[in-house]
Amino acid sequence: RKNGDVYILHPIRVALILILEAGHKDTDSICVALLHDVIEDTTISANEINDKFGANILNLVENLSIKQKEPFADYMRRVYESGEVTVLIKFCDRLDNARDMLLVAAGQPAFVKDQIAKIETYFLPYSVKNLPYFEKELLYNISEAHKILDYGKHSG
Repeated sequence: RKNGDVYILHPIRVALILILEAGHKDTDSICVALLHDVIEDTTISANEINDKFGANILNLVENLSIKQKEPFADYMRRVYESGEVTVLIKFCDRLDNARDMLLVAAGQPAFVKDQIAKIETYFLPYSVKNLPYFEKELLYNISEAHKILDYGKHSG
């Protein structure tokens, strides 16, 4: 990960956000939160997920996996069309990524600006009406990232 963490910490944090912050404790959803990046970021195949966890889990994981060369707008449209659980897990994922961006903001300003733009374009409009907790948390992290980026402009 960009912040230096080992891969597995991100899916664990996403599952914890789902459970502790979103209050969603459905076993299948927790499993999907733990597996949400497996297809994109590991050598584990969709067939292996299907064999070990079943078609429903695989379907949700695939809905959360961006396809190679898929424009982000198309990916997010697919996520929003995939149902409430998929959307909730994607917001947990984005919240963890937003928290991570604070750790790398000073050293990777272009990456952080891209993350902020994605949050503002694809996540905040939906969260205002549907997920106010995530709206508040994402806005807080954007604000903190801007402070770090602005500090970098003046400190050097």
